[in-house]
This record gives sequence, structure tokens and C-alpha cells, in this order.
Amino acid sequence: MALLVVILGYLLGSIPFSYIMARLVKGIDIRTVGSRNVGGFNVMQQVGFLPGAVAGLLDVSKGVAALCLTRWLGFSELVMFLVGMAAVFGHCYPLFLGFKGGKGGSVSAAMALVLLTKESLIAILVGALVFLVTRNIAVTLGTGFAMLIPLAWWFGRPWPLVLFPLVLLFVMGIRILPDALKLVARVEHPRDMIFFEGSVLDRRRKGGEK
Repeated sequence: MALLVVILGYLLGSIPFSYIMARLVKGIDIRTVGSRNVGGFNVMQQVGFLPGAVAGLLDVSKGVAALCLTRWLGFSELVMFLVGMAAVFGHCYPLFLGFKGGKGGSVSAAMALVLLTKESLIAILVGALVFLVTRNIAVTLGTGFAMLIPLAWWFGRPWPLVLFPLVLLFVMGIRILPDALKLVARVEHPRDMIFFEGSVLDRRRKGGEK
């Protein structure tokens, strides 16, 4: 029974809501425009704020649904961990898009909110400050998920939940690595890998230069 729930988690994660939304609203293949990422943020940039927000919420909901179903069926936290990871893998490597999907950020965030609620709320507050300064989604997500590991240990969570953010970071790291390597080859200064143009820090520095 546990194996069936894990498989169901993968299938739920494989539903490509961002791809579907871009096709329905604008008739485009989101895999061919912008960052080419099958995620709500790319839909927001290429199709519109509302379609992107809806796609992001649907991506979050499929992760929440997988975990809530597992909890409702009375499975252990270890099984919930496996179902959560299956949903993230489904989003990153969806069966319905030839195993080429998103980077897993929204689904991973949903997993964390359900499994590590207190820790996630703290990480969200810190992540919001990081994004305000850097305007860098990758740095924001990395900071937030990295914080979950010591926070989960501090709150005395079982070991599967302490390791959960580490596994999420590893999976997302694999998905982000190709883009990160391209960025390294393109930037002129190391700070450009962290601070995007238009961030609060950039505006302050430009104001000082003037």
C-alpha cells in the first residue's frame, strides 16, 4: 500500500500545470520561452502575472494534496517523506512531458510547509528579506531550505524530516546546476551571481554613486 501511495505522489507531481496554463492562455510551449523552466515564475514572466500565480498555486497544491492524502491514510512520517520526494521528482521529471519538467521549487516549498510548518514560516521570513536584497530566486530558495535543516534539528524533528530539506536541496541543485554553470561563464563579477540588477542593494549603490 505504501508503494502505491509513493507512486501516486509521483503521478500527482507529474501534472504539468505551468505547461498547461501557458498552452491554454497563450498557446505557447513554456519549455521554449524565457528560462524554459516549467514553473509558475516563468509563466508569470512570459504569459502574465495571474496565469503564473495560478500555475504556481496549482503546483503547490499537488504537493500538499499528496502529503495530506498520505497523512489521512495514517502512514508514518517516513512514508510521508518518500511521498513528498516522489512528488518533487514528478515535478522535475514529469511522466507526461518526457521527464523534462521544472526545478521543483514550488512543490518543495509545499512539502516543507506541510511537514515542517514552524520551521518553514521562519525560513519564509528570512527568505523574503534575502529576495528583497538580491532579487535572486535561486539564492532565496537555497537560503530558505538550508535554514530548515538546523531548525528541524532544533525543534527535535525525526531524522527523516531533518534530512528532508537536504534531499530537496540536492534535487533542486541538480536541476539548477546547468543554468548556474552558464551564469558563471557569463558574469563579469562574482557578486552578479547573487545580486540581480534592480535589487535594493543595486539601487542603493547606484544612488550613492550619483
